[in-house]
Amino acid sequence: MRRHACALLPVTVCLLISAATAYAECARVLWRLDTYPHAFRPDWFEYHYNPQGATATQRACDDWKTRIERQAEKERKEQSAGKGSGYLCFPDTVDPRGPKGK
Repeated sequence: MRRHACALLPVTVCLLISAATAYAECARVLWRLDTYPHAFRPDWFEYHYNPQGATATQRACDDWKTRIERQAEKERKEQSAGKGSGYLCFPDTVDPRGPKGK
């Protein structure tokens, strides 16, 4: 009986760990990152993050990002010179704009 109890413990721990990682994925937010040349220093850039929306999973966010990037590639010729944009998926707990002031 003691041998079965020793074997049961590692199996139980593995099951608990796998169940915890299955629910660890959190909602994701798709952010658009726009870059603009700095007004006084053309070798510097200003960065602006704008949230586009949220998805339930990383995969859904990546799929949405891919669709938007394909559409943006078609429209890229119409953009003004020096301006660029990209898309990033972050967990809903991350704000790439940085901490809020008090």
